[in-house]
Amino acid sequence: MRVTGVILILLAVGFMPVFAVSDETIDSLEQRVISRQFDAAVALGRQLLQQEESDHGPDSLEVAHVAQLTSLAMSFGKIGDKQERLELADRAVEIRRRQLDPRDPLIARAVYTLGQVHYQTGDYPAAVLIFQEALALADDYYSPNAVETHDYVRDYGAALYMTAQYEKALEASLRQITIITDHAGPDHPAALDTYNDLARIYNILDRYAEAEDVLTRLIDNLERMTPTNTVRLFKALKTLSSNQYIQGRFAEGLAAGERALSLIENEPAIASVDRARLLSNLSATLIKIDDFDKARRNLDSAERLIADEDSYPETLLRIRMHRARCHLGLGEYEEAQSLIRQAGTESSRRLPASAPIMAAFHYYAGEIHRSAGELVAGAASYRNAIRILEDLGNGGGFDAAEALRDLALVELDLGRTSEAENALRRAAEIMEPLTGRSHPDFIRLLDGLAHAELRSGSKPEAIATGLEADELHAQQIADTVSGLPERQALTLVGQRRGGLEAALRATISGGGDKAGRRAVAEAVFRSRAVVFDELVLRSDLAAATRDPALSDLTEKLRSTKATLSNLYIAGPGENPDWNLNAIRNIRDEIESLEVQLAGQPGMSSLRENRQIAHWKDVAEALPASGALLSYIRHGEKFDGRYAAMILVRSGGSEPIFIDLGPADEIDHVVHTWRKTMTAEAALSDDPAAAEQASRKAGNVLRGLIWDPAAARIGDANLTFIVPDGAIHLVSFAALPTEDGGYLIEQDNVFHYLTSERDLLRQSGPEMNGGTMLIVGDPTYTRTSSSGEEGGPSTV
Repeated sequence: MRVTGVILILLAVGFMPVFAVSDETIDSLEQRVISRQFDAAVALGRQLLQQEESDHGPDSLEVAHVAQLTSLAMSFGKIGDKQERLELADRAVEIRRRQLDPRDPLIARAVYTLGQVHYQTGDYPAAVLIFQEALALADDYYSPNAVETHDYVRDYGAALYMTAQYEKALEASLRQITIITDHAGPDHPAALDTYNDLARIYNILDRYAEAEDVLTRLIDNLERMTPTNTVRLFKALKTLSSNQYIQGRFAEGLAAGERALSLIENEPAIASVDRARLLSNLSATLIKIDDFDKARRNLDSAERLIADEDSYPETLLRIRMHRARCHLGLGEYEEAQSLIRQAGTESSRRLPASAPIMAAFHYYAGEIHRSAGELVAGAASYRNAIRILEDLGNGGGFDAAEALRDLALVELDLGRTSEAENALRRAAEIMEPLTGRSHPDFIRLLDGLAHAELRSGSKPEAIATGLEADELHAQQIADTVSGLPERQALTLVGQRRGGLEAALRATISGGGDKAGRRAVAEAVFRSRAVVFDELVLRSDLAAATRDPALSDLTEKLRSTKATLSNLYIAGPGENPDWNLNAIRNIRDEIESLEVQLAGQPGMSSLRENRQIAHWKDVAEALPASGALLSYIRHGEKFDGRYAAMILVRSGGSEPIFIDLGPADEIDHVVHTWRKTMTAEAALSDDPAAAEQASRKAGNVLRGLIWDPAAARIGDANLTFIVPDGAIHLVSFAALPTEDGGYLIEQDNVFHYLTSERDLLRQSGPEMNGGTMLIVGDPTYTRTSSSGEEGGPSTV
């Protein structure tokens, strides 16, 4: 879920000449306010009030002027209490209303100042009404698009934004751009800031393409400027990072955010809170790809930057919500629950219950409750989020659809299938027009719908929906992996496969026809070795290049990896903290280089020509006596299970799917069997007992993962195995048989593959069975067949 924060701020304290008074002391007060010397301005203002009241009377225009300036200085400098600020600003308005013509622009300016005071004290609804009145007065005196109305429009839009009136805020932002470009041109600094704010509003309104178009043009203009305006480029990249995150383009969002981060390392003009917000946003993206370690480091840095908790409650709440999500992702449910409760207690003291960010809080609280098995509490939290979002208008938009989808998943867990389907279809109606079907959150919605269809007994529909979700998910994963370093890519693909689980379960339970089974088989093929394939392509490009710059990049990557290896080998030494920090810094450098390599121009064409495996191609690549046995561990978020998929060349080559049982049970038996085969067991004082224990555990394991498949393999004597999960740790040839032997002694050869697609690489002349010569520890310099230089080593 996106988190809406304080985005539009007052860009400057702008003042028009108020009236021609040659009072150097009042001029000095005005200059102190403009230069943001607020403490000095307030001290002088309080002194001048008494002086002007004495010299010109309590209802004089001079008193009004001083009162207006002093209230501004107090508000922006957070000096004095709210009541004193408001009384001063209101006094300025009342004096000018009594002393001046109703259309005089000084009245508009005084009303505008009163709005600024309300805005700075956090009373945004009041600020909206007062800014609206001030703008009407200014429009009446000048004209709607006069340059003098710019400040009024800008701050009216800011207040509209803070009260979640986004459509009206958009109108104000567009009007502000018109005023600036008409009078100062499109490259004026104020216009550049407004383009960034405009993009943020488009994002909130789910108009992502328009937001990205504005940002792309803005960044292009900023990059052409000399010297570079680092602050504005930082803000634009930060907004672009958020835009790409919202669209599910996580690798691009990370790249834009990391670039923004690199701009501000030595840039004091970037406020600490802006740095903290960027780090928080990057953490949200890292959480999406399960990189919790780096997300936590970013959040630690962000929280250290927020010195005044009361001044930035939304930013602090956002940081703590993401920290709770990190605990959740790592399975630390108690820590996640404790932190989200603490964040809720603190935010309830500082933020109104209807604030947009509170919808995000309730959404993440629901996510934590659901993961911890507290389904009723999770449903209540999701409903709270939906209520807040729907009150904002537009049906709640994308965020409400997201909360509806996850509420439906809770309903599904509670066994309320009909309610779940209804909520999912409602969510789809909202989300699809905004994101399209390829967005990762819409894919998750389709996955939930496939599970609902499966539970309601609609197996063909579950297969069709699940397969659509899986195909979209596979493309989204491939696109994301193409922009990530190896570590993050491996973490990402470890997530649950979108849609495949429901389609697989429906197929195993007999719900699919021949075409459906073939399509599920191809979905399994598609899910394998995604990261490995991407790394092979990068390696191919590096090996084939004649570009010196790319050669330098690959050499730098190689040498940096060697440095990291040396650090690991050297160990922590006398300073473990230094070693750990050095490892992190070098790992970050490696990942930066890997991303640069992934973004090389030649990579796109290599990815487009990547081989796609169809079930028929794989089946025909099997030798005549061969069989393919693929294991699939699925259902991580529900009740995990193992399944087997079998293709036999002599059996018509149609895929067969069988359920093998609960994943936890099979994993436990695998580890038990391996424990009986350790070196410690082999050196037991009672070898016979050790072998008996090993055979006992091995027989159980063979009965779980081999026997059900062997019955379908038939006479095939060359079995290609694609393992998954803990089955990667099993040597099938070493499994015992009921007659006291081992599978290696039977007429069956096992060959292990990383993915089913590996068969296509081996197709060609039919593979022949035969003998193999193994040579161990040869003595190459030996010239005699005698044993003078020692006998042969045992292999």
